Amino acid sequence: MPGVILNDDPSRKRKRLDGSSKLANGVKPRKAPKLAKSEDVASKIVDLEHTVRDSPDQYKNLDKLQGYVAKVDEDPEAANLAAVSLCRACCRLIANQNLVRNKSDGAEEVQVLQALKKRYQTYLRSMTAWLDGVDEGRQSTALTLIMRLVKEEASQEAQRADQAWRVAHGAFPTLIRALILQSDAAGAREEFVEKYVEEHDDVRYYMFLAIKYVLSDADGLDSSSYFNALDLLSRIQGVPDSEYQLEDWYGNEPESDSHALNSLSAHRRAAQEAWLGLFRSPITADHRKKILQVTTQQIIPWFSTKLEILTDFLTDSFNSGGSNALLSLQGIFHLITKNNIDYPDFYTKLYSLLDEDVLHSKHRSRFFRLLDTFLASSHLPAALIASFIKRLARLSLQAPPGAIVWIVPWT
Repeated sequence: MPGVILNDDPSRKRKRLDGSSKLANGVKPRKAPKLAKSEDVASKIVDLEHTVRDSPDQYKNLDKLQGYVAKVDEDPEAANLAAVSLCRACCRLIANQNLVRNKSDGAEEVQVLQALKKRYQTYLRSMTAWLDGVDEGRQSTALTLIMRLVKEEASQEAQRADQAWRVAHGAFPTLIRALILQSDAAGAREEFVEKYVEEHDDVRYYMFLAIKYVLSDADGLDSSSYFNALDLLSRIQGVPDSEYQLEDWYGNEPESDSHALNSLSAHRRAAQEAWLGLFRSPITADHRKKILQVTTQQIIPWFSTKLEILTDFLTDSFNSGGSNALLSLQGIFHLITKNNIDYPDFYTKLYSLLDEDVLHSKHRSRFFRLLDTFLASSHLPAALIASFIKRLARLSLQAPPGAIVWIVPWT
C-alpha cells in the first residue's frame, strides 16, 4: 500500500501511517451497514430479472440469478429473492412460449431454446433440493414456487397443458418424484396435500398418475421412498362420490365432458393404480400396518372395481396373524357387508385370534370394539356367539386388568 510523502526530499524514505485502514485524521472508516448491502444485492437481483424480461440477449443473466439461489446457505435472503425472480422469469418464458420449438426456428433459435430449457431444469432441481431439509420455511417457499410453475404450464393450450402434467421433465412430475425421494420432506408433503391435492381435482388426479409412474421405476427407490409415497396417498381425505363434485381445477378447466378429468371412473382408476403400485412394491411390515390402518376410510372408497386384488391383500394380512390380522379386520368386514365379498371363514379366523397375545396387544381396544360390531348381527347363530363368550371367559382368568375391563361386559 502506498505511504504518505512527508516532504519533497527524495532522499527521505516514505513513512506509513499507523493503521493502514485509518484516514489522515486517524479515524477508521465506518463499515457499510448490513442493511445497505442487502438492499444493494436486492437491487441487483431485480435489475437482473428486468434485463431478462426486456431482452432475449440477456438470458445469460438467468445464470447469475441461479448463482444467488445456489448460495442459499450463505445468504438465504438473497437466495429467496433470486428464487422468486427466477420463478417470475420462467413463468414469462412459459407464457410467451419461449420454451416451445417452432417449425420455423433456425439453428441459432434452437440453440437458444435448448439453453433456456437447460436453465429451467437447473432451477427446478434447485427448488426440489430445497424441499429436503429441516427448514420448513424454505420447503414452503420451494413448494409454492414450483406449484406456480405448474400453474403456468397447466394454463397453456389444452394439448400442451395435458402433456405438462404428465411429461417426466415437467414441473409437476418432477415435484411428485422429489416428494417421494426426498427423505426430509414430510412438511412439504403435508402442505402439498392440504393446499393443493385436497383443493383441486386435477392436482389429485395427476398426482395419482405420477405416483404410479414413480413406483413403476424402482431406480433410486428405497424403503423410505415407499413410505413417502404411502404418506402422500394416506393423507388424502376427500374422496368424490359423484361426477358433480369434480369441479375444482388448478389448471385449465377441461374443454369437453368426455375428458378424463370429468370422469369419476377415471379418477377411481388412477387412484387404484397408485395404490396397487404400492401394494406390489417391496413394502415392509411397518408399511403394511400403515396401509391397513387407512384401508376403510382412504382406500376402499376408490375401489369400486378390482376389489379382488384389494381383498387378496387384506386376506393375506389377515391370515398372517398377529397385529396385521387385527388391523385388517375392519377392512375385510367392510368388504363383506358393503361389497358382498364372500369370505366364509371370517368368523373361524376371528375366533382363532382370541388368545393371550391379543389381550396384551396395543391394538386390544380396537379389536374389542370391532368384535362388538362383528357379533352384533341378529343373523348369527346363538351357538357361534356362545363359543366366543366362552372363549373370552376362559381368557379372562389370566388376563391383565386392562383386558378384563373389556371382557366383563361379554360375560
